Amino acid sequence: MKKSFFSNNFIGLNRLDDCGFKAWIFEPGMLIAAEDQWWGDSAKRSVPHEGLDIVCFVDANNRRHPLPQKARVPALFDGEIVLVMDDFLGQSVFIRHLFQEERGTLYSIYGHVVLLEHLCIGSMIREGDCIGMINHDKAVKCPPHLHVSVAIIPDAINPEQLSWKKISETREITILDPLDLFPAAHVVVQQ
Repeated sequence: MKKSFFSNNFIGLNRLDDCGFKAWIFEPGMLIAAEDQWWGDSAKRSVPHEGLDIVCFVDANNRRHPLPQKARVPALFDGEIVLVMDDFLGQSVFIRHLFQEERGTLYSIYGHVVLLEHLCIGSMIREGDCIGMINHDKAVKCPPHLHVSVAIIPDAINPEQLSWKKISETREITILDPLDLFPAAHVVVQQ
């Protein structure tokens, strides 16, 4: 499958190079299939993590930086916005891409964002276009972050039927590791 420039686009949109961006930092609970949360008391998740949480990075001097509170979010690939739904930190945006295979069509899902006002269901997006900004609710225990999921979803499933629950419980939906599609310099740290 084609690789995305998502990481480079995210760094560019948010001028993280100005801070000397070197690599993303991931704690175990931020990675795909993690069974524990990475925030708060690291409680067990109700289902394994179905994506990747991007929270912070290190600079050339190995100083840790959080994401900007209103970080801009680029699209992984060209596609169409097919669903926008509320999540516990903002909205989840589902983009259907042009990649089809025997099992279905590739989707990328961005959690905890606020969609740009001029975009809506049916909007066509180009790879790297800003689709929204990370939303941060100070009442929630975890810091600002972007959740990214990538899945192959059977064409028989109507996008309007999609939800986080359906993605985690439907065997016919294949969840992919986002890092396989947008290779990026990263470090996994143990807690």
